[in-house]
Amino acid sequence: MPRQENRRHQNAGTIWINARFLDRPTTGVERVARQVLSELKRQHLDEHDVLRTTRGPMRVRLIAPHSDSPSTDTCGFPVLREGRLRGHLWEQLELPWLTQGDWLLSLCNTGPVCKRRQWIFLHDAQPFAIPENFSPVIRYTYPWLYRLCAWQSRRVLVNSEFTRAELIRYTGACPSKFSVCHLGSDHAQTQTQTQNKDKDKDKDKDKDKDPLLPAEPYVLAFASDNPNKNAACISSALELMGANAPLCLVVGGSAASTFKQAGKQTNSATARMRQVGRVSDAELSRLLQGAMALLYPSRYEGFGLPPLEAMRNNCPVIVARTGALPETAGPAALYCDPNRPATLAAAIQRVAESKSLRKVMRSYGKSRARLFTWSRCTQTIVATIQSDLQIKQTSPQHVPAIKGPALSGPAINEASS
Repeated sequence: MPRQENRRHQNAGTIWINARFLDRPTTGVERVARQVLSELKRQHLDEHDVLRTTRGPMRVRLIAPHSDSPSTDTCGFPVLREGRLRGHLWEQLELPWLTQGDWLLSLCNTGPVCKRRQWIFLHDAQPFAIPENFSPVIRYTYPWLYRLCAWQSRRVLVNSEFTRAELIRYTGACPSKFSVCHLGSDHAQTQTQTQNKDKDKDKDKDKDKDPLLPAEPYVLAFASDNPNKNAACISSALELMGANAPLCLVVGGSAASTFKQAGKQTNSATARMRQVGRVSDAELSRLLQGAMALLYPSRYEGFGLPPLEAMRNNCPVIVARTGALPETAGPAALYCDPNRPATLAAAIQRVAESKSLRKVMRSYGKSRARLFTWSRCTQTIVATIQSDLQIKQTSPQHVPAIKGPALSGPAINEASS
């Protein structure tokens, strides 16, 4: 039991990390949690996993429910598995009791609503903003879950200024409770970065060396069952381009169904789309490195990590001017209107026709992506924790918002129809 462990270490308090995510497939929020844990252990904890704070030493421990197939990848931390329940029931009913009197860090959107000594990371406000995209259970429970966690928790961590403003509006929580922790992109370093460190060459000529890559120039898109990702805009843009449409590789397990359900899809659009299916991280890096651009016309994003991952892989990106995407991509992307496929078609055309534009976008993209690191993200989280643990509560240390690198050269302007 956690409380018994506390009695064996009277000189140190405990920060428990809600590790329910460990046994789930790694999607966006689970990847964030793992990166934060790895950086926390690498830079901020001693060999005994102790964080030094103004209140004194605080042990950092992971706690999770029992599992039939527990994950072996625990980011180097031992995991205490306690309780009889699982899933949300464990999180809401048992976790508060198991961590009673201690602090809790919940990194994946949900945490116990009755826990006051808690830092919770909320990654977007989609259950409020676009409830129609969710099942009835999530549609009616998550808004209340978010509200109660925002009201009860000591601090709400968010990944962008956009998400902060959205959650303040929808939850009604005090603005001072929110701390912006921009995510990192350095996990997406290319495998060929060392040999190409000082080169900004166009890679279109080298595709025939890799069997994964098509011989002709191509753009890349992600398939998703989430209608928010706006596959219909991509299909319509390719249709509008007609014979000028480049090949579009579609990555993801639901690729076929996603674009069939996207709406009107003519033979011309279908002919220019090739389903790649699920790929490994290494294969995705190679696909990004060879692509003329990543297409990401999402209707709503709390942060927008895939465009930054593409920039890390030397790939130009075309994104929608919505949500947090302008905050994340800054001046390094071409922008489109997600409700006007013609603007996406125009942006694709610009990238496809101009080798010099692709070179500029790759240079801008690398500079932009380097601003977003997991070290910076985790440092902001630790600064928030340090501040909240002081005897006299103060606001967390301020880390200036990321606005963009000092860039020179030709401007990258929004595409127009």
